[in-house]
Amino acid sequence: MPSLRDPTAMPGFVRMFFLPSKRQPPGGQEAGPELPMTQPLTPEGPGEQRLAMVASLLKTGRQNTALLMIERACREQPGRAEFHNSRALVLKACHRGAEALAAFDRALDLQPEYQEAFYNRQRMLGLVRSRI
Repeated sequence: MPSLRDPTAMPGFVRMFFLPSKRQPPGGQEAGPELPMTQPLTPEGPGEQRLAMVASLLKTGRQNTALLMIERACREQPGRAEFHNSRALVLKACHRGAEALAAFDRALDLQPEYQEAFYNRQRMLGLVRSRI
């Protein structure tokens, strides 16, 4: 079984997001071209790809990887309400309800008319109340 501390043992798509693209391979050879997802996010391009990847990771039960990915997206573009909404959904899947509500609130602070975040927040509040 590969070690979790060894970054080269990570699946390729994870290395794309978390490892620098200009690594020197063993033997001092020239590094290959930069991977497209290591570039800063743009509103129309890789950001949507990142959201799709996060959704895919959630569906396959890989919440921790999804959380790392969406938190990086939120740091790179803190003004995108979609990222904060997705972060809240990932936090909810990780059973971190209070943080999820705060992330929904952040999304709504950025974009008050964002219906998806409003709906998700209301749904989360309903889940919280039913478990008390």
